[in-house]
Amino acid sequence: MKARCLDTKKMGENIKRLIKESEYRTQENFASACIDEYLVNTMELDSAQRIVNRWLNGGISKLSLVYDIANILNVDVGAILC
Repeated sequence: MKARCLDTKKMGENIKRLIKESEYRTQENFASACIDEYLVNTMELDSAQRIVNRWLNGGISKLSLVYDIANILNVDVGAILC
């Protein structure tokens, strides 16, 4: 069976939408939550925002990170992948 590649652009679009629908509402607030959850390797908000921006526009290569993002957004992983 051939493995199906994940559409990272679609995942980024889904995460953007989920951030807007979540309690965080903005990428800045979400980046701050990522710092609090140690999801990013920085304590600086500007750096965390750049990392989140890369996830949204460049994609995510680690499935474990998708699970962590889903956990912070309090959604099922399928909401990001589909």
